[in-house]
Amino acid sequence: MKGLILYFIVFVLSGCATGWNSIKTYLPPYQFIGIDGNCRQVKFNFDSDKIVKNIGSAKEIKVCWLAGSFNNWAMSKSNPVYYYGGPWQDYLIIMELDTVASYWVVVLPLPPGRYIYKYIVNNYDWIYDDATELYNDGFGGYCSIITVPSFTAEEIEKYQIDTNYLKIK
Repeated sequence: MKGLILYFIVFVLSGCATGWNSIKTYLPPYQFIGIDGNCRQVKFNFDSDKIVKNIGSAKEIKVCWLAGSFNNWAMSKSNPVYYYGGPWQDYLIIMELDTVASYWVVVLPLPPGRYIYKYIVNNYDWIYDDATELYNDGFGGYCSIITVPSFTAEEIEKYQIDTNYLKIK
């Protein structure tokens, strides 16, 4: 009986030693959370604890930006800042830290299509998310890929999506 109790104590303590990450909820790299006009609302989730091994934890990251083909790789403080509902091409997309989940997040309305992107951490480090499909960036690294799906016939009817707009893109 003492051996069983000792085994239980060791088991519990070893579980505590792994820290809060052992019970952290892992989010996908992006989620389609709704429709906004002729775009899908895409929530990007950057798991800095998982990906940023050489930089440190999310608490050490001061700023995280999202740059990609959807905003012409805008990544300068001289670019105007994107706010939800406004334009995003050529705009700096600043992510916010969700301190509960320890994820950097932003919601961006994107029309259907295929896009490549990276995260920019602390104004310097360009990081891809290895949980996505990857694209060789031609500079010895990779970009993450997101494919925003086309709208179904039901979505077009329900949300009154302008299909002429979609053909232009």
